[in-house]
Amino acid sequence: MHHPDGQAGLNTLQVPLKRPRLGLMIGIPVLAIGLSVIALALLASQLLGPGRRNISAELGMPVWFEQFTEQDGVAYQIHANLGTVLNAVGASSTTAAREWVKAADRARSPGEIDAAVGGLVAAERRIPSDALPTLCPIFTETPPWPGGLWPVARREQFAAVVGTNLSCPGSTIWGQIPDDFPISYSARPPTSGVFHNTWYPRYGVAPEPVPATAWLHNLAHGAVVLLYHCPDGCPDVVAQATQFQAELPLGRNPRAGGASLLVTAFDDMDSRIALVAWDRLLQLDQFDRAQIEVFYDTNVDRGPECQNLKCPD
Repeated sequence: MHHPDGQAGLNTLQVPLKRPRLGLMIGIPVLAIGLSVIALALLASQLLGPGRRNISAELGMPVWFEQFTEQDGVAYQIHANLGTVLNAVGASSTTAAREWVKAADRARSPGEIDAAVGGLVAAERRIPSDALPTLCPIFTETPPWPGGLWPVARREQFAAVVGTNLSCPGSTIWGQIPDDFPISYSARPPTSGVFHNTWYPRYGVAPEPVPATAWLHNLAHGAVVLLYHCPDGCPDVVAQATQFQAELPLGRNPRAGGASLLVTAFDDMDSRIALVAWDRLLQLDQFDRAQIEVFYDTNVDRGPECQNLKCPD
């Protein structure tokens, strides 16, 4: 078609503007409010409840939703989000720490574990020292599901964040952490806990004092350590211990330097001599070969990293 002005005409379609539907206008806010209520309810169930809880079941959610939230990936994200919010707003540090432990319990990868460790570090820094023992129950629980990596496979990472300021009898908080991570021990001398990656490589009498952060790692490998403490360096103890270690049989796990007995000076204890194995302690004022031999035979090769009396080097 030609118009009088000679220009080609354009077929245009005039579409009337649609007005927002009333149902849509109402539905979106209602949905947002509903999701917010669910999130708040989930948060409240965690804040008010001890230990692990099936959050969807407690809220009367459908079975499909309960199954959905109990998947490792989903449960991890729920607890990680809750922990993030609690840390960000400065809310209960203990509750935040619990959320991050639960998140790690359902983690599916080292990356998620590392994120949970970071969250737990941030929460733990805000926990008063006298409140730290309230975290003990979550570290002594056994996960009811096999999918979580913590505490068996990744327990050393959580040992790193709680250090040794947390005393939990019978807990699983132990393991190796980077050598540059500072550690202090309340027990004098310590017999378990966290330790550095590096252990002392040779057995027998150490020419220089070995730090507890190293010889505790030896204990985890099933070794026995003889500690001595006296102003003159205990030359009599060193001589007797040298002979004793040389006469010990190599045993089930021969080490560099012979049998699994390490002898080192250690000043942070009250007794003159202390025999330590993992979770075991014998304190003596004099070198008593009979008692030392019984202690050694009873406790050697029984560190937590040993399996059926076979221990790592």
